[in-house]
Amino acid sequence: MWNPDPQSRAKRLVRLLALAAVLCLLVPFIYWRLGLSRKIDSHLKTVRAAGDPVSAKELDAWYPQVSAEENAALIYGRAFSRFVSPGNGRATPDYLKLKLPSRKEVVPQSLQLAIADALADNREALDLLHQAARLKRSRYPISLTQGPNTLLPHLAPLKHAARLFELEVIEALEHGNADEAARSVRASTGLGRSLVAEPLLISQLVRLSLNTASCRSLERIMNRARLTDRQLLDLNSALSETQNPAGFTRALVGERAIGISLFTAPLKDALASTPSGTSGRLETVAIDLFAPLIKASGFFERDQIFYFETMQAYLGALSLPSPKSLETAKNVEGRIDEATAKYYIFSGMLLPGLRRGVQKDLESIALVRAAQTALAIERFRLGHEDRLPDSLAALVPGYLQSVPNDAFDASPLRYKRLSEGYVLYSIGADGTDDGGRERKEKTKHRDPEEP
Repeated sequence: MWNPDPQSRAKRLVRLLALAAVLCLLVPFIYWRLGLSRKIDSHLKTVRAAGDPVSAKELDAWYPQVSAEENAALIYGRAFSRFVSPGNGRATPDYLKLKLPSRKEVVPQSLQLAIADALADNREALDLLHQAARLKRSRYPISLTQGPNTLLPHLAPLKHAARLFELEVIEALEHGNADEAARSVRASTGLGRSLVAEPLLISQLVRLSLNTASCRSLERIMNRARLTDRQLLDLNSALSETQNPAGFTRALVGERAIGISLFTAPLKDALASTPSGTSGRLETVAIDLFAPLIKASGFFERDQIFYFETMQAYLGALSLPSPKSLETAKNVEGRIDEATAKYYIFSGMLLPGLRRGVQKDLESIALVRAAQTALAIERFRLGHEDRLPDSLAALVPGYLQSVPNDAFDASPLRYKRLSEGYVLYSIGADGTDDGGRERKEKTKHRDPEEP
């Protein structure tokens, strides 16, 4: 008769219970991990179904190629290489440091001389900038296959070019040459237009700043000179070409592709792409040692899912009409702090750049709309013995197809006739109608006669 040792039976029972406990923990964990993978696959499938890139390599192919004959970016590059600083080769050209007068201030003689020197030194570059502006399409010679390590050497020179155009406008106005000033503004709009298709957030933000510089110069002209109907029409057309409703959406699609490339890269390579990078051999060895454990834990999958969901929500906000898009975007931006709170490394690195992106886009849209409406008002004045329209509705349909809405509340842009001149403005992101009071954060256009 078999009669096992009670002590052996107890040991077997303990082992079975231990195995059961492990299985009770392991099975749900495996199911949870598989669920994370399924969620990621579902997100990737949705992105691919939309025809959007899911890697840096695909993003580079998604950025349209432009033939050399049509590519303004190549001429801009030649212009950038010919920039000359009057500051004896210092890294920051002196013309960037010049404090420019407001639209109605007298330009002091010392500033006029400094502007003349800067323009004379950069005449060859400026001739090329004007030449490039005549071409409508651009692709700068960059490789987006580098993902987060992509170099964008053209962005800083574009800002330098914008300042040179501003100086050209000031000099032309000081010499009473309104036609030359208008020509410089038209050329300056080509700078922003050259970035319209570049699918990166920083590129689109630079585009918005370049458009702002063009509108600033236009306001200066309209406060100092009277333009012909042809000049006003040409300026309106140039401003229209700076606009791309899909520009910001394309940028987020591009950023998402770069984000995906980070999540799918080997952990060591991905961490090396973060701002902090990896500091040395010991850290690299530690990453190699613990990478399998970190990957197995599902930590980065949760990070990736959070990133996907936040980006998709932000893209959804962009598809909404304003001002609903701004309200929704602000709600999405509230999630960004969660990335840090939950120790999501890559989401915490990638998402903060989205903050106020929609707001900046709407500010630029409102500014350009105000500028184009001001051009229409000036055309009206030319045709009505310098009389101002009683309302913006008077500009339709002869000068505008419809009354432009304020990007921030979907109401018409605010327009007021004053005792001298007029004021035209957007209420801005704060939603406060302050009557067009001159404030830096407000989008407005003021008539030359308005004090």
